[in-house]
Amino acid sequence: MKRNVVAFLSKEGLSLEEVQNSKKKFTSHHKGEKDDLILCLSNHSSQAEWASLFSDYDIGEQHFKQKSVKGAFFVKVDNRYVIFTFGHGRSLIDKLSIERGFGLRVSMNLGDPEQLKSIDKSTLDRVARNTRSQVALNSGIQDFDFAFDHEILKSITAIVSKSDEELEMVSGNDSVSLYTEIEADKFREIAERLVTAYFSDNYKE
Repeated sequence: MKRNVVAFLSKEGLSLEEVQNSKKKFTSHHKGEKDDLILCLSNHSSQAEWASLFSDYDIGEQHFKQKSVKGAFFVKVDNRYVIFTFGHGRSLIDKLSIERGFGLRVSMNLGDPEQLKSIDKSTLDRVARNTRSQVALNSGIQDFDFAFDHEILKSITAIVSKSDEELEMVSGNDSVSLYTEIEADKFREIAERLVTAYFSDNYKE
């Protein structure tokens, strides 16, 4: 099944407890005895914000209850964790524990430089301006309005160059979003692929 998977990378040498957000309540579920595949789940029930609009109706409060589930799947690769998030699962991660720019670097290494769909950029002005540029046809960076002398690349969205006909798309800044074929047993393979891409120097070209 194809879907978007969103992932973060932890800093080197941190324990699972240091990567998790200790201020949040969640349950941890281990697949085996090893501490390398852990699913954390957080359930939250609340009243729908718009429920008060119908306060004159004879409707029990339970009918306006909504439940949300957040998930974070921690996959250990060497001495780091790749964290796949579901729903608002990012809140289960300690934001100080993640590598900044992980998604941008992975996107630049995995994406085809001539198959860019959009870029996000920021100016170096005193008051920075953040803008997104998109093109109708997938193009190289030369087809975007990008000033190398006073703008910073914040994120890109690009097609992944693959030998087969299976379409993949990647984008990211701190996190990476990869549109790909995904099943439960593929998370480790994808995690290892993302870590390898993060440490690659191909983007320098």
